[in-house]
Amino acid sequence: MSDIQAAVGVEQLKKLSKFLKIRRKLAERYSKSFENSKNVIPPFVPKDCKPNWQSYIVKLRKNKKITRNSLMQKLLDDGIATRRGVMASHLEPPYRKLYPNLSLPITEEAAESTIALPLYTDMTDKEQKYVIEKVLKYT
Repeated sequence: MSDIQAAVGVEQLKKLSKFLKIRRKLAERYSKSFENSKNVIPPFVPKDCKPNWQSYIVKLRKNKKITRNSLMQKLLDDGIATRRGVMASHLEPPYRKLYPNLSLPITEEAAESTIALPLYTDMTDKEQKYVIEKVLKYT
């Protein structure tokens, strides 16, 4: 690490508490918005845990009316960038070649049904409400 990178890192660490507070507020709003959804499962957080919310990943129920990929595309069409929530490494081409017959059904199901929603410290209430509205509309 260069001196410049270290200096930037030290300055960013000074903002960590503020960033975590913002991320927790955003995650809480997402969770409250999805807690009664029939098709979107918010992340489970044990009472004795306090995540940093590096990402906010929801799971679509099996009886969902839309696939994860279709939802991601509809959201992208509406200007909302998302990404796959859980990666199944064994299904990626380099590993598929090494382990062509490996089957991990729970991992595969999670990979097909999870999506990471936008969550960043500069996210406005308006932006987040838009994301929530669209996710609930399509699911």
